Amino acid sequence: MSASRQGNRRLKNLLIFSCNCLARSRNRWGEYYARCRGRGMPLGKALKAVARKRPKVIYAIMGDKVPYAA
Repeated sequence: MSASRQGNRRLKNLLIFSCNCLARSRNRWGEYYARCRGRGMPLGKALKAVARKRPKVIYAIMGDKVPYAA
């Protein structure tokens, strides 16, 4: 079973474009991007992986009601 391609295309593009800056930073997002690239993942797939991880982290923070610690 594959993921559906339905969804807000603008939101998806904004997530990916915002990850361009995060991927080049020296925080946990940049480290995650570097690990993805280190495993041989192409540039676009690595950016998409970071973009997919961000909403998961945001949702977990909102569910736990704790401040984000970078």
